[in-house]
Amino acid sequence: MDILTSLQLIRRDGTNCTIEQLDDAQFIALYFASQRSGACRAFRGLLSSVVHELRISGRCLNVIVVSLDRSNAEMMDLLTDCRDYWPAVPFESDARMALLHRFDVVQTPTVVILNRNGNVVSVFGRDYIEIDGADVWDRWTKGTNPDAEPK
Repeated sequence: MDILTSLQLIRRDGTNCTIEQLDDAQFIALYFASQRSGACRAFRGLLSSVVHELRISGRCLNVIVVSLDRSNAEMMDLLTDCRDYWPAVPFESDARMALLHRFDVVQTPTVVILNRNGNVVSVFGRDYIEIDGADVWDRWTKGTNPDAEPK
């Protein structure tokens, strides 16, 4: 997806970065979230645990926050509340809106998994992370129909 190659990101300390400056991960999780969503707060802990478990086992999943908040201030609060140092697509950027529309995000949290080339691996990332935990890696790498809707 061309949008990844030019995607500018912001960290919670206000510094900018790009995809190229992130760890060399096999997968990228676009984490569509909102600070005011209780479901997002609950899922964020699980997502963080899965990311850490994967890292311990030598696998890397980069998480990029795509905010559905009402303001930049709310988005920055979301980033501050994350125990991880996940970057976000800037609130005012056209890329944020393009991603929301591209993946037709209507609820939070939503997680879309991309491979390092920016191709969609699964639009059901949240569901499969909740079902499989860190074992979801096997689903993504072995092509076990990762885009089929979970039952």
